Amino acid sequence: MPHNQEPFLQEKQGIEKTILIVEDDVSISSFLTLAITRETPYHPYVLKRGREAVNIAREIKPALIVLDHCPPRLDAIALYDQLYATNELKDVQTIIMGTYFDEEEVNEIKKRRIVLINKPFDLHDFLKMIAEKIHTAAVDDCQQASRSTKLSRERLLA
Repeated sequence: MPHNQEPFLQEKQGIEKTILIVEDDVSISSFLTLAITRETPYHPYVLKRGREAVNIAREIKPALIVLDHCPPRLDAIALYDQLYATNELKDVQTIIMGTYFDEEEVNEIKKRRIVLINKPFDLHDFLKMIAEKIHTAAVDDCQQASRSTKLSRERLLA
């Protein structure tokens, strides 16, 4: 059921609890879907093609994005850049998974502060990474909201 869900199902489940996965390998996407569904409170939304990701991500506003290093027709770094050029997605944490990264790719990934995970990976480590990235994003949101509230309060008192 989590595979390629219709948007109305996402609304019913709570969009903020969605993890968008862009992975063209069915066995890997099935494995991730099963693990996320069974081991976390989040709902996976799987896409096979990167070019669909920007529109779907805008619609579902995921808590986390997991990208295959080489989805068909668009590499993960280029896809990341497209996603984060979108204002409503710029703060969503991202993990890129792959079997091989050359030095230039690793440098580009580090510049963007993207988490990199090598395939094959330990499931426990992957699930821990998901929890940490979503928690980090939630803490950042709270801190930003707190700063906004403080600034608003200061303006009112001035």
